[in-house]
Amino acid sequence: GKHLVHDETAPLTASHFNRDFIAGLRYVGSEGRVMILGMIAAMFMAAMMSQNVLTAPFSMKILNAGAPGFGFCNAGWSMGAIASSALVGTFMRSGSGQLWVLAASLILAALSCGLAPHFAILAVGVALYFVMGAGRGMAGVSVNSALMQVVPKQLMGRTQNVINFIGILMQLMLTMGVGWLAEHVTLIAGFYAVASFYFIAGLLALIVARSSGPIVPPDLR
Repeated sequence: GKHLVHDETAPLTASHFNRDFIAGLRYVGSEGRVMILGMIAAMFMAAMMSQNVLTAPFSMKILNAGAPGFGFCNAGWSMGAIASSALVGTFMRSGSGQLWVLAASLILAALSCGLAPHFAILAVGVALYFVMGAGRGMAGVSVNSALMQVVPKQLMGRTQNVINFIGILMQLMLTMGVGWLAEHVTLIAGFYAVASFYFIAGLLALIVARSSGPIVPPDLR
């Protein structure tokens, strides 16, 4: 008989993308734990990207360190992210505390972000950016690990698309809001806005960690 073979190399069309995206929305909306983890990931991504708006004025207006201070703060953030990513990956190989690590890292990032504009010392600013970077590294690894353990493999791509889309929308709103606050209110208010996103995401992770047992992969049989 006639046998039709599907061409796996065919380009992705808009209709295929829309269908998969809607399917991802339905799945995320129907799974409470996935929805909360997705919200945490989206808020974390928005805060992390919006934080970049504040680094240059922080170095110029508070640290009085100009371009070198901007570079040192970014270097501290990067070193913290790299070091913590390696450590938390090693830690979670022998345990299942992703949600607790996620909550702690986000709250740590929130505290360091809120404290940063209150210190006009370059070394302290760089140290706080190192802590923020460490929080970023730990949160990134732990939230992705948590999602991969609760979302079926065949739905992971659709779920990530939904989370990324929501995160980008949040990032656009938060970035513009942070810029407006820094320009028209105070730079400290901008830092508080970013810290609030980290903190709310951390509280959500804490609630999920306290209200549920260890993460168990779904039974797909």
